[in-house]
Amino acid sequence: LVGDVPCLAAAAAAARAAWRTAPAASPERQAMAAALFAMLPALPPYGAQAGEAMELARWLLSSAEGGGSGGSGDSYGVGDAATAMSAEAVEGLTAALMRHAAALAAHPNAGTYAALRSLIDNDGGYWLETSPGPVAADVFGGGGGGEGGSSASVSAAAGSSSGTVAATTAATAAATSAATTAATAAVTAAMTGDAATPFRKHKLDPLRAEMCYTERAVVARLAQRSSVKAVTVNLHDAGRSLQVRRLAIYRATLATAEISRLRADRSLWQRVATVELPPGATEAVVELPIPLVFCGVMVEFCGFHANLQAQAQEVLQCPRCSRHVTDKHGVCRHCRENAHQCRHCRNINYEHLDAFICNECGHCRHARVEVSLTARPAQGHPRVTCEEDAARAVSELEGESAAAAQARDTVAALRR
Repeated sequence: LVGDVPCLAAAAAAARAAWRTAPAASPERQAMAAALFAMLPALPPYGAQAGEAMELARWLLSSAEGGGSGGSGDSYGVGDAATAMSAEAVEGLTAALMRHAAALAAHPNAGTYAALRSLIDNDGGYWLETSPGPVAADVFGGGGGGEGGSSASVSAAAGSSSGTVAATTAATAAATSAATTAATAAVTAAMTGDAATPFRKHKLDPLRAEMCYTERAVVARLAQRSSVKAVTVNLHDAGRSLQVRRLAIYRATLATAEISRLRADRSLWQRVATVELPPGATEAVVELPIPLVFCGVMVEFCGFHANLQAQAQEVLQCPRCSRHVTDKHGVCRHCRENAHQCRHCRNINYEHLDAFICNECGHCRHARVEVSLTARPAQGHPRVTCEEDAARAVSELEGESAAAAQARDTVAALRR
């Protein structure tokens, strides 16, 4: 029960109708209630998107006592819900509530929120958070949902730490366990993509439509909306003088944005995670507890480990005659070539002569950067919010209609 608000309301209404129409004390009711209650401890990472599921559980339990949402005192025979609430489910839900209540109480901004609650109406919601998180990215990126307490689990090579967010589900019988697994898979597939298409790890090149670079970032617009589960950054052949200490992963959700606009407009990006790397690290892996939809991805190198001894031993060399260049502007005395030019495309970034990445071709003299995404095609379509989105949607509809007509004609020809 995670997705857009109309879908949530429709799914909850369908579940209530199915509950009412099922016979009392039937296996169907037992399986439905057990699957719902077993899913509850796994819902906190979804934030406010899990509200309908929590309300449905409350409706079942309150109706079981005869005073539920049905009114008129009719319990609809939903006393089956109390029977399906096993001891394991109660313990799991209690543990989840205690864990997240303690996390909220220990939150750095808990006192501020408590003070504001008496001064500001929070019906619309207000947020003072700046740390990245998957659900938070959906809030500020227009994806719906609430401020999540879970952040991406990050692991780096050469001894970096990692964390994971795992959903705990339990059932009392084989049938209940199967129902829980099916329900959880359906929720994840409905939110993040086609369940028949598994997540696969791809290098960025075959996934991107366009790519550009800044002095410290790799920016790519993806060929199609993708549901991303993990982002991997490899640093091959890393040098000794300058090594990456911190990098940040950003996503863009505007499918119509051109690569030039993505490069220039920082407001189009939402930060997903930040990774701290120890000296000598060659890999950083960002694993998202909830797959997110990406229309674009940016990897920004924010901080570096500088080896002053290795930098002191480096000598600026002319790319043409290979002689040492001592001129402060980088101009070779012998062949007048500029030694600050990129070794691949001969571009010179005059604003950042010591840039980590060439802003023209992406070449890096300190390491060979390789970005990979664990992703699959995203389900659904982006929202239409402006004339540009409407024109794009109409164009896509025309293309799909033409493809459908061609397929129909092909089938008709084969039948003849």
